[in-house]
This record gives sequence, structure tokens and C-alpha cells, in this order.
Amino acid sequence: MASASTSKMREEATCSICLHLMAEPVSISCGHSYCQVCLLGFMSLSSSSQQSQRDTPTFSSPGSQQSTFSSPGSQQSTFSSPGSQQSTFSSPGSQQSTFSFPGSQQSTFSFPGSQQSTFSFPRSQQSTFSFPGSQQSTFSFLRSQQSTFSFPGSQQSTFSSPGSQQSTFSFPRSQQSTFSFPGSQQSTFSFPRSQQDTQTFSCPQCRAPFQRGSLRPNKQLGSLIAALREQEQQQQQLEQELSCQEHGERLHLFCEDEGQLICWRCERDGRHKGHNTAIVEDVGPGYREKLQEAVRKLRKLEEECTNQKAFTVKQMAEWKEKVEAQRQKIQAGFQNLHSFLREEERSFLWRLESEEERTLQRLRVSEADLDQQSRQLESHIRELEERCQGSVQKLLQDVKGALSRSQAVRLEMPEALSLEIETECEVPELYFDLSKHLRSHQVGVTLDPETAHPELILSQDQRQVTRGPQREAELSPRRFMASPCILGRQSFASGRQYFEVDVGEGTGWDVGVCLESVQRLGGTTQRPETGFWALRLCAKDGYVALTWPRTPLRLQERPLVVGVLLDCEVGLVSFYSGTSGSHMFTFPRASFPDALRPYLQVYPYSPLFLPSLDK
Repeated sequence: MASASTSKMREEATCSICLHLMAEPVSISCGHSYCQVCLLGFMSLSSSSQQSQRDTPTFSSPGSQQSTFSSPGSQQSTFSSPGSQQSTFSSPGSQQSTFSFPGSQQSTFSFPGSQQSTFSFPRSQQSTFSFPGSQQSTFSFLRSQQSTFSFPGSQQSTFSSPGSQQSTFSFPRSQQSTFSFPGSQQSTFSFPRSQQDTQTFSCPQCRAPFQRGSLRPNKQLGSLIAALREQEQQQQQLEQELSCQEHGERLHLFCEDEGQLICWRCERDGRHKGHNTAIVEDVGPGYREKLQEAVRKLRKLEEECTNQKAFTVKQMAEWKEKVEAQRQKIQAGFQNLHSFLREEERSFLWRLESEEERTLQRLRVSEADLDQQSRQLESHIRELEERCQGSVQKLLQDVKGALSRSQAVRLEMPEALSLEIETECEVPELYFDLSKHLRSHQVGVTLDPETAHPELILSQDQRQVTRGPQREAELSPRRFMASPCILGRQSFASGRQYFEVDVGEGTGWDVGVCLESVQRLGGTTQRPETGFWALRLCAKDGYVALTWPRTPLRLQERPLVVGVLLDCEVGLVSFYSGTSGSHMFTFPRASFPDALRPYLQVYPYSPLFLPSLDK
């Protein structure tokens, strides 16, 4: 039941025209407020009446049975407020017209020379409205389609209501005024321009004069009305919840056997006959304490779950840090050997990442399980707290089921995981393995004197070459004639081969491999496109790879021995420092159309030596 203050507030918020709570209230100069659409409709009637007679018409305030409007020569017109059956309004020469507000049946409204028109507000069926010379127009509100009103020489104005499509109408030579219903699109209403600003109207309640310009939206009153509507809806909902759905009686008893709220009629029927029942006010405190105890228990479980979740998140962070540290260690160890050991590095990282993913997956599962349990605990807690904070009837509604569900909650702890990394990698040990691996592919290389430039001098064992004065040599397509170069006697067309060249402290050299078919008689630029894969040391450029353009090499130490690793199947040529084992350079993958042979270019005072396998 609404309190006296609420009833008084509702009475003050009721529009005296339509006798409903005001919709978009507006105030006039005397201080009274009305629904915007009701006041504009009243002003429209008054404006139309004053066009046909200069005397002020009489009007009775809402609640009266009938109000009469008349002008010289016109038929009698009547106007009534909501609740009446029918109200009529007419001007000289017009047919009878009626006008009504919400709650009415059909109402009609016409001007001289017009056909009969009807006009109604929300909750009406179809309504029509016309002015002199216009055709009949239809106007409707809720669930209506578009409605159009036009008047001779007027501009178009728009009107709509809640849930309706847009409706338009206009007055002769009028300007637009805007208003709307709650939830509707923008609507416009207009008056004749000649009367818009100067015409005087009388307040429907106190008869005090006011002009259209004095209308002001009363937003504060609108907010109070909205709050009042919401309060009434909540009150109605609460009364429905506290009433027996079967008998409509108030639920003031609690059946201990069934754990249900019942009314006095439920107690007397067969379903609850002989059951232990009590007044809700008597049993409420006991069940409230039980629910609060259940909340305390669930709170404790929630705290344990939160702590375990935080620990799991911490484990994940620590695990990722360890994995990242191990990853950096592995990558740092492979920095100098990266080219040759790429497969080994990928293997270690793959194992590490697989280990990481497996552990993280288990941790994610644990985290997801804890998240789910946390949400379930929050749901149970929220349910019990809402019961404790609500009315005693709401508290006792299915209270045993709520307690049973809360007592059934158990916190399942995730399986403890070890955060020790199993993937170990010690780069120094791998380096010794690398040296052994290179040695396993090493081949003995000797020099081919038939390919030597005339300036080159070979040792007796054909393992050392120096540069000296040019000598006479047989001209042969196999011999280098333009540059002081020489090839190894061995050729490689498949498999993996590794050989070393001792460059010593020489100031210049070319070391690598070339195709068997390279040009030897004329000058050519050494690069992969012409069949050469080699490194060079010279005074001008320093250490470079013979690509095009040349690729400078930034070596941390000066190599005394250069190792060449050839993989014919993969198409890779890599260079290593035989002194430190560090990687120097790897050419991009290539396809070798011909057999490859060791290639050397000798500079002055820089002899080159090919170690034997036993050394």
C-alpha cells in the first residue's frame, strides 16, 4: 500500500487535464503544471475558439462533467475531460465535432467547411482530424502508422507518440513548436503565426492569464514523476512476490517440512496439512544465522581459492621468467655458432617450448578450474547475501535448497607442479661436439698445379702455395691466367665436406669454393652468380664476403685458419674460424649445377697452406 506521503505526491503530480501522471510536464506563468501534450491541446482548442469569437469562452476544470464553448452563430460546442463519454466542439457553420483525451472513445473535431474529423490521445483507436478545406486525415497514437495533418497554406508539422511511426500535421501559416511523448521520436505542434506570441490563454485551474511564451519544461517535476512511477512499479512487484500465486493471499507462514512460504489457505489444504508451520517473523532469524554461517564458510573457501589462484599466477610468472632466462642463455651460447648449429638450437628451443607449453597448459587448466570455482563461489555468496539483505519472505524462499547448494560446494585444489626445467644446454660442451662434428666431415685437400696461375709457386707436397715472379707456363683452358688463383685437386658433388686453409698472418687472401666450369682465361668478378663462394681479406676492404655488392664482415678476432663447410644437398657454404670455432659467414642457399672445387687466390707475401688430416 502506498503511504500517505506517496499518495499526496501522486496527487500533486497528476495532470488536472488528463487526470494521469504528467508526461513531460511544463509549467506556465501562474505556477501550475500540466502534461505538455494536454496543455498544447487545450491551447489549440482555445486558439480555434478565439478565431470564431472574441469573447473568452468558459471552461470548467478537470473533473467536471461538461464544459461549454460557443460563439455567435455557432452551434453549441462542449468539451469534457478524461472519463467522459463524448465532448463536442464546433465553430460557425461547421458540423458537430467532438474532442476527448486518454480513456475516451472516439472524439471528433472540425472547422467550418471541413468534413467530420476525430481526434484522440493514447490508448485510443483511430482518430481523424481536419481543418477548413482539408481532406479527412487520420491521427492515432500507440501502434499507429503514419498520420498526416495539413491545413491551407501551412507548413508541415510533425507529431508522434510512444511506439508509433512519425505523424505530421500543421496549422495555417504557422511556425513549428516541438513536443513529444515518453519514448517517442521528436514531435512538433504549431499555432497560427499571428497568434503565436501575443495570444493570451487562461489557466485551466486558476483562470490566470498566460501566453505561449511562458511555457517552461519542468525537468525537476519530471524527474520526481519518473521516480514515483519506478517506486509504484517496485511496490506492485513486491506485492506480487509476497502473494500466493494460487490463492492471492499474503505469504505469512513458513512450512518447515517443505521449506516453502505459504498462505493461511495453503496451510489448510491437503498438501501442507499436518506439517510444521510457523510465522515467518519467528523462523526468519534462525535461518538468517544459518545463511550467514554458510556465507562465512564460502568466504573462507573463496579466500583459499583466491590465494591459490594468486599462487598459480605467480608460478606462471616465475616459470616464464625461468624459461626466458634459459632461452637467452641458449641464444647467447649459439651466437657465434648460430649458422652451423641452427638445427641444434631449434631442437633445444623446441624441446624447451614444448616443455613450457605442457607446463603452462597444465597451469592454465588449474587457473581455469580455479576461475570457475571462484565464479561459483561468488554466485552462491551473492545469492545468500541477497537473501540476507532482503525481506524475510525472500530469505525463506527455497532457503533449504540454498543451504544445501552452499554446503555441497567443495574447493578442488589443483595438482602441484614442479617448476624445474628439464631442457639443459651447455654451449661449451656443444662446441667440443661441433669441433668433432666438423672433423668428421673433414677431407684432405691438395693443390692442382694444372690450374695454377704462372705467378704461383707450389711446394713439393702440393699443400703450400706462394706468389713469386711470373714464369713460363703452358697455356691451358684449365689454368687461371688473369688472376693469381689456384684450385684444389679434389671436387665435391654430393654430401658434406669440410676443409681448412691456414692463412697465417697474411695481409690478403681469397678462400672458398667455385664451380668446376668457372671462366679461367679472362678476367671475371668473383661472386655466386659467376660460380664463386669465397671470403676475402685485402688492405682496401678488409674482411668481406664475395657477394655483389660485397658484404663486410665484422669479426671479433683475426682468423689464422679458415674452415670451409660445404653441404651440397642443402646448398650451403659456411665459413668458420679454425682458431676459435666461431662462425664467420654463410652464403644464402644456392643450387649447384656443377661439381665444386676448393678455390684460393694468393696475395704477395701471404702464402697459404693446406694442413694434412693427421695435423
